[in-house]
Amino acid sequence: MKETRESGLEGGGDRNHGMIRRLRDYLDRPSDEPGRTWSERVLNALVSEAAKGDVRAQHEIFQRVGADPDSGEDVKPLSIDDETARRVLEAVRGPVEPRADT
Repeated sequence: MKETRESGLEGGGDRNHGMIRRLRDYLDRPSDEPGRTWSERVLNALVSEAAKGDVRAQHEIFQRVGADPDSGEDVKPLSIDDETARRVLEAVRGPVEPRADT
């Protein structure tokens, strides 16, 4: 019988569990940007790309917040106006200055 550990993977998966734990620990550390963790910076980058229309970033967000990614439907590009994008970014990283061209 093949060995299965916590991960539920054949052969154990302890190496992967250790890597996931180390990644989580690292993401909680302060980044090289004062006052922000690496996790906050990654989240900001993901939301920014989704707001620009990146379908893969949008899908990742929808998947993480509980939308049904397995519905078999294609993820439609999200089109939002500048004000909505500003609100999303403010929710993630704090106040955002209005764009000069608005």
